[in-house]
This record gives sequence, structure tokens and C-alpha cells, in this order.
Amino acid sequence: MALVQRLGKPGLFVTMTCNVKCPEITAELCDSETVADQPDVVTRVFKSKVIALKKQTMEEKVLGRWNLWKNTWEHVRICGSNLDKRWVIPYNPYLSLLFDCHLNVEVCSTIQVVKDLYKYVYKGHDYFSFNVVGEGNEGVDEMESFQAGRWVSQCEAAWRIFGFDLFEMTPIMLLLVHLPNMQTIYIRSHERLDSIVENE
Repeated sequence: MALVQRLGKPGLFVTMTCNVKCPEITAELCDSETVADQPDVVTRVFKSKVIALKKQTMEEKVLGRWNLWKNTWEHVRICGSNLDKRWVIPYNPYLSLLFDCHLNVEVCSTIQVVKDLYKYVYKGHDYFSFNVVGEGNEGVDEMESFQAGRWVSQCEAAWRIFGFDLFEMTPIMLLLVHLPNMQTIYIRSHERLDSIVENE
């Protein structure tokens, strides 16, 4: 949120999902294999598509430049309801066809979209609770019986094994915030970072 405060809100919010039936993935599977048997292939193909998407949007500028986003007030009647373009999932046909996947392109017009953007990045793992039941009529100790765990899919595990970035933000640079003795580092605008790091 500090980045948004300093540089303004993002222009576009692009979400991209992996198509597990794309030719790049299915060509690597044996006859008896399914996509679940090769999460490493899915992960590598998706990573390559993410890199290509960044090149298309940042270098090739396929999304162009938005000047305005005027409401036409047009609506259609579907199933007894009047719907306007707010009910349409935004997408870019060129990018969807190029990457052969589901790809949404949304203009960041409200602060709610910015909040959703950062929620995706920091939401963490999917958690679940489970319990173990013993045999017989013994008493149940809820502290021992109910455990909490986190769900990591095969593809996410492969993504982490390969060491791919979980998210990227520019112009953000990660800095160490604690010295070995766990003192908090305070950096003032007039100070040099190298002198602070070397200061005991």
C-alpha cells in the first residue's frame, strides 16, 4: 500500500490461469499419464507463459495506453435482469488466443481492486483442520485430536522447488530488517545503506 501511496494505483490488474490441456503440456505426457503425474511440466510451461506475458505487456505494449473509460449506459435483459458491462468478465481476446488460457484484464478503477490485488499476493496457503480418532470409547482430547495443516498443490510445490518467484513488484527491493541480534533497522532518507549495514 505504501507503493500505491507513493506512485499511485496500478493501471491494470491481469490474472492468468494455466490451461492444462495446452499443446506444450500434453505433448510431454505419455499415453498413460495425466497432468497430475507431471506437475513439473505444468509449472515450467506456466512460468514460460508468465514471462512471455510480461514481455508482451511491458515491452511490446500490446495493451496500449488507456486514456479514458467512458460508461455507455447500454444494458441487455437476461433471465429477467437488466445487465450492463459491469457484469461482463473483462478479457483480452488477443492475449487469450496467444497464450491459449483464461486471462482477465481489468482496469484498476477503484481502491477495492487494489486491495484485491494485494490480497492475492499475501493470502498465504489454504488451511484445513483434521482429526484423528482412536479405537474404543476412550476420552477425546481435542488438543491432540484436532490438527491444523496447510494445503500445497503439486504444481505449487514444484513452483517452490524450482525457486520461481512467488510474486514480483517493481520498483520494490527487499532489504534485511533485522541484524543478527534482532534489532530493528531504521533507515533515514539522508543515510547510506552500506554504512547502516556495516554499523554494529
